[in-house]
Amino acid sequence: MKKQLKIVHYYEGRCNPQGAGGVDLTVGGLCGEQGKRGHDVLVICTSPKEPFPIDGATVENFSPGRTRFGVSKDLLERLEKFGPDLIHFHSNYIPRCSVIARWARKHKIRYVVTPNGNCSTRLLRDEWWIKRPYRLLVELPYLNRAAFVHSVGDGDEIRRYGVTVPMVETLN
Repeated sequence: MKKQLKIVHYYEGRCNPQGAGGVDLTVGGLCGEQGKRGHDVLVICTSPKEPFPIDGATVENFSPGRTRFGVSKDLLERLEKFGPDLIHFHSNYIPRCSVIARWARKHKIRYVVTPNGNCSTRLLRDEWWIKRPYRLLVELPYLNRAAFVHSVGDGDEIRRYGVTVPMVETLN
């Protein structure tokens, strides 16, 4: 019998699977498909508002805290209680992701990152005085310690950004 996975999807904000945003629709669809295949799927969002339901997944919101690097004790306790086999982050340039990824490594839990276009050289030009040092100190260690990076058609940009781990390139 095939082992079913315990998968966490981390989403900054509130994931609306019926919304107009492409990432929201993608996360909602992916979680639904994983749930249909028998995986235990938990979507963790950081929002003070009520969560939107996602078929095939449990969705829980946690307070975003006072700082962008802040991760609530409740969120970490929930991760520990769930005991995921894998955590899937759906962006980069979100400091909380790097904090949760560090927690995952400490607990020997593999993680995957889908940057969703955020490694673009054009985006790096905006506020470059902040993004360049942040990229070197936070983003590249976060991305290059992932099990793999999921590219949605932006693989060349991801490689130019400095990502060296394996990459899976597939559309959403």
